[in-house]
Amino acid sequence: MRYLIIGNSAAGVTAAEAIRRTDQRGEITLIADETYPAYSRIFITNIVAGTARWEDILMRPPDFYQRLGIKALLGRRAVGADLEGRTVYLENGEALVFDRLLLATGASPQLPRVAGSSLKGVTGMRTMADALKVIKILDEAPGAPVVVLGGGLVSLKSAEAMARRGGQVLLVVKSRQILSQMLDEKAAAIIQKRMERAGIKITFGYDVSAFTGRERLEGIHLENGEDISSRLAIIAKGVMPNTDLAKLMGLHVNKGIVVDGYQRTNSEVVYAAGDVCETYDPLKQQRAVNAMWPNAVFQGAAAGANMAGAQELAHIGVRVNAASFFGLQAASVGWTRPREGDEEITVIDREESYLKFIFRGEQLVGAVVIGDVRNIGYYRWLVAEEKPAGFLRREAGRKVYNFSTYRAKVGADLLQDAPTSPAAPPRRMKMAKGFFSW
Repeated sequence: MRYLIIGNSAAGVTAAEAIRRTDQRGEITLIADETYPAYSRIFITNIVAGTARWEDILMRPPDFYQRLGIKALLGRRAVGADLEGRTVYLENGEALVFDRLLLATGASPQLPRVAGSSLKGVTGMRTMADALKVIKILDEAPGAPVVVLGGGLVSLKSAEAMARRGGQVLLVVKSRQILSQMLDEKAAAIIQKRMERAGIKITFGYDVSAFTGRERLEGIHLENGEDISSRLAIIAKGVMPNTDLAKLMGLHVNKGIVVDGYQRTNSEVVYAAGDVCETYDPLKQQRAVNAMWPNAVFQGAAAGANMAGAQELAHIGVRVNAASFFGLQAASVGWTRPREGDEEITVIDREESYLKFIFRGEQLVGAVVIGDVRNIGYYRWLVAEEKPAGFLRREAGRKVYNFSTYRAKVGADLLQDAPTSPAAPPRRMKMAKGFFSW
């Protein structure tokens, strides 16, 4: 069997491992347009900040490809495909024939469609190449003004990295709060204060209307008419799934490549996994591109196993976001704002400590935490497994802030039904250079 994987991040690497567990003799070829071995893209801002080294963010040991018998074609780009002939064409003219194909092509930053967006100094923060480009600009002009566009997780971690390198940082946020997809207004305000105390300026309600300069960025022009001098603008305002190859192949593409529960596309020989694919989101109860690192791992594992002949449903994890901002930890799981019929309970609301639950009947459907996030894995399990969580409501009403007691008291009853697979155990999250990992 000839397996071809396009993509070298969480989904692609996990799929290769799953294939090899089932099929020790099949031929696995992995294509990636980057020349680097697999690394954790969520940690590249730590490289910029100087808080991590290259080897710290590698996903697998250097001998990974050789040990698993994977032919890794790094620095190669797939530009065409013939689905009927089961062939993928590379930019250098090479043709690769496959029996099973996985598209794990990820997503790319959404650059604003305004004048000057192609100037040198305007960049995303998605790849190692982006990080190295940013470091080079910062080294050429130490302490120069830096603009970061966007109020999401990558934006804030980019802003923190710039500040740690001594840059003057302006964070431009179109919406009314930072981290609107991760935190509610109160929790976001706590993180905002921490960022501002670290010297980061934040402006709300306006977007960039133009980048100015000749060949190199010299400044940005905001919608409110303000002009900001800057040699570096980092764009982190969302991503778009890389679906061009799937469209060329005639696959079903909506917002992402549409797949079933086994990660199969509308072609029986082509699978998709990770940020490029669109799956059913059980929490939203609709199809969506659920771009989370754990989901990419779950989907890649299922896709790889199924390409090798298994029938394994992909586990779609409940959305979890977690990070630290200048040492202050923040996390959320599930819904961060109540919907109609939900009950919202704030347990802790202090200067740099916050805990809120959202219940739907006896079921926990969301939690937002600032400060002590040690129980976020436990909350995630309760949300994902739809276990009764009324005890949290009762204890919240008593203003009991440490739930470790209840982990011991009620955990034995609840955890006896918990799955033993790594998909959803109620374990704690580990700090990993500014982000959390499972």
